[in-house]
Amino acid sequence: MKPVLTNSEAAKIAEEFWQELSPLKKFPRDIEAAVTMRLPAGILKLPQLTGSTVADWLRGRRLLVTIPIERRPLMGCLVAYRGHGIIFLCGADERDEQRLTIAHEAAHLLHDYLVPRNRAINLFGPSITEVLDGFRPATPSERVEAVLEGVLIGAHVHVLPRTDFGWDSEPAVLASESGADALAMELIAPALCRGALIAKLVAQKKSMEDVCGALAIHFGIPAVAFREFVESRFKKSRPGFLEDALLMLQTGKL
Repeated sequence: MKPVLTNSEAAKIAEEFWQELSPLKKFPRDIEAAVTMRLPAGILKLPQLTGSTVADWLRGRRLLVTIPIERRPLMGCLVAYRGHGIIFLCGADERDEQRLTIAHEAAHLLHDYLVPRNRAINLFGPSITEVLDGFRPATPSERVEAVLEGVLIGAHVHVLPRTDFGWDSEPAVLASESGADALAMELIAPALCRGALIAKLVAQKKSMEDVCGALAIHFGIPAVAFREFVESRFKKSRPGFLEDALLMLQTGKL
């Protein structure tokens, strides 16, 4: 099983991604330009995005890649093959939605495809790409589970639906999506910057909705993306047994 991406690992990958891209690091970050400059990937916006529209686009260019036939609208889709990727977006989405989708699919391209692929190439040399791209089987000496485990053979496809499709019932998928979400946030709204701004706004007695709204404007992604990070600052902790008993004594209820 592929290792779960930790927060520290996500921060490291994001830091390396933004190296030499300082002009684009200003918030809200131009993740679209950064991805095309930093990664072997292109970004394509379609008026309507489903598994069928992606498959039709690929088929029209003689790219035979199996795409999940999902009739519901998608926010994004990643197709990675032979060391390169295409990130498909719904062109009708708002810019802040597109920024978050690009970051999410770029996270999958980085962590799920490029990082393990490059690790295998560094160990075995360029000839291993014939195995990774599905042109030949691995030789006995190349079958090293500790290295090839989690390395994708052939094309890699990821779709980002508009609604939850029951990922909670698939632990491996949930872990992959959670890791991509964490890396996506590090790419466009890093934890250190995010936490500092949340603390400042909370100290100003802003409401939870106002904090999320301010974060959305600053980082350029939907306010709902910050709710899980902000909610904990507004949850009132329940008094412990001793504190509760003391309060009751002081109020004469014991």
